[in-house]
Amino acid sequence: MAEPCADSGAVFGLFLIAWLSRRHFVIFTFAVMFVTLLAIGLFPQAPIWVIVGLFAAYMFVAPAANNIQYVYPAEIFDTHLRSTGVGFSAAFSRISAAAAVYLLPYALETLGASAALLIMAGLPLLGLVMSILWAPETKSKALL
Repeated sequence: MAEPCADSGAVFGLFLIAWLSRRHFVIFTFAVMFVTLLAIGLFPQAPIWVIVGLFAAYMFVAPAANNIQYVYPAEIFDTHLRSTGVGFSAAFSRISAAAAVYLLPYALETLGASAALLIMAGLPLLGLVMSILWAPETKSKALL
């Protein structure tokens, strides 16, 4: 059974995709995911309501961010590269997700929760920086 926070986040993400520009959507979701993971990693002794609130925010925004994978790659690549580009981005996301499934428990056990969360915060930070530097705006552009 799916989590209510994740389901509502995914639905919210659909509205955000229509409302925000693609570039701003990606930057916004990376920023929120980075800040929430960073805060949990830096302040592991925070009151439980703060930790739960931060995790809830993350679990609301992360599924919203996943919606962009169905829209943005197809809009970024020109027609002659589109199927290869979309296929590569889908494959890379699956490889990354599989790696995270196996590496997160290992990091939690060997490094501890705080360090593991700080490492996890580095991934959306990398996506945020790369998006700020190189993500094109594609909303309302014709697919050529």
